[in-house]
Amino acid sequence: MFGPDRALETLSTAVTEARTEVDGLEALLNGKNERFVRFGCSTVLQATSVNHPRVSFRAVVKGCSAEAATSIFTLQELRKTRDRAIAMARAGSLAGNAVDMPENDGSESIISIPSAYDESTANAGTNYGQEALGTAFDSAQRAKVDLAGHLVTGQHERAIVNSNGLTRYFKATTADSRFYATAGRASGYSGNVSASMNNLQLDQHAERAIEKCSRGQDPISLPAGSYDVILEPAAVAELVEWMGYIGFTPRSVEDGTS
Repeated sequence: MFGPDRALETLSTAVTEARTEVDGLEALLNGKNERFVRFGCSTVLQATSVNHPRVSFRAVVKGCSAEAATSIFTLQELRKTRDRAIAMARAGSLAGNAVDMPENDGSESIISIPSAYDESTANAGTNYGQEALGTAFDSAQRAKVDLAGHLVTGQHERAIVNSNGLTRYFKATTADSRFYATAGRASGYSGNVSASMNNLQLDQHAERAIEKCSRGQDPISLPAGSYDVILEPAAVAELVEWMGYIGFTPRSVEDGTS
């Protein structure tokens, strides 16, 4: 993670150098540093770390907006990316449209939300949760089901600087656990997301997934008809998410398929 000083200073330099060449210029850093533990068939399959910074520049010239992005956070590379965005905006410029970029309202540049950042989660290694996973795998074996899923801990930072004087920086941590229990045609799911890994309750969610799978074995047949069902929040969220992917888009509206 680059931190507020380096992030804002580097982005500000890249924007300030070219602010007179365009009607509007914006730089956005979206960085993340995460540790993944993936498991399947009740055994750990992968433990790895991912560091992925992404910086995008949005340039506006005579009402035309263009964007270019890079994953290399050096001033030299940022300049190249910025200039690509400016060149594309110039190539497609159309006079008369308004520039839509937020102004600086005088608020603090560094946004701090204590509940969104947990130091232990930010510094957790890929060995986090090994004991809980071992216990979960033993429970799955006794129940004659297979456990799969992932355990993710990490931190994220976002910084934005634009030619209107706006500068903001924010950081947060994320802990995410997913447990999928399967046995034949039966399955069960449980998981949790929090800013702190101490709130994941790994043991409870693993047992819950196993219990659901065990209860779902040997299903009975029902006659065709309409039935009331109760969906958990995770199931509703996935339905809405997929509707957003395939139905709630401008393209789908234009095509008449939304």
